[in-house]
Amino acid sequence: MKELNRFTTESNGETIEVITYESPKGIVVHVNGQSMDVVLNNEVLYSKYDDENYKYIMPQFREFVETHDPSDFQVNKSNIGTTLLILGYEFLTQISLPRSKRRTFSFTNSLVVPEKLDITDEEVSTLTERINELKALAERFNYSFVISHDGNEYDEFYALTVPFEIFNKENIYAFIEAWNKYDHDACEFIR
Repeated sequence: MKELNRFTTESNGETIEVITYESPKGIVVHVNGQSMDVVLNNEVLYSKYDDENYKYIMPQFREFVETHDPSDFQVNKSNIGTTLLILGYEFLTQISLPRSKRRTFSFTNSLVVPEKLDITDEEVSTLTERINELKALAERFNYSFVISHDGNEYDEFYALTVPFEIFNKENIYAFIEAWNKYDHDACEFIR
């Protein structure tokens, strides 16, 4: 076989090499690498990830998703939903499809709401201040942190929304750690 073309690129710290050859039967494409998808006529021929739903997740986010034990993938028109286990807590996670106009990750979990607890005004004030600190941290990272939907008798569900273009897992971990610490401390007041 005669080599026609050779292309090398770097992705996720790995060198990917694509070589085309001419053979008596036609063109042969040889790909060396592991952290990529091989797609032919819009059909995934090879993916590092076993679950076919990874084709809906942009390649640069697949390792993050895989690292956090995803379960119950559900695909709809604008996103793919799954449950991720992050720092020991489950988060309902919505990941925009690559073709979506507003491309974000959204991590949803409960948050104890001080006004729903049977506690003193001072305790309400202290917990409210801690929630405001969470909101300020989200703002510092240019994330959104807002009520997503109603919870039960003592909490609400909040969503942390992270735009793709400023995705930074260390910032996400820092925020989720603060969120979990707040919720753990606030649960002490549930009587």
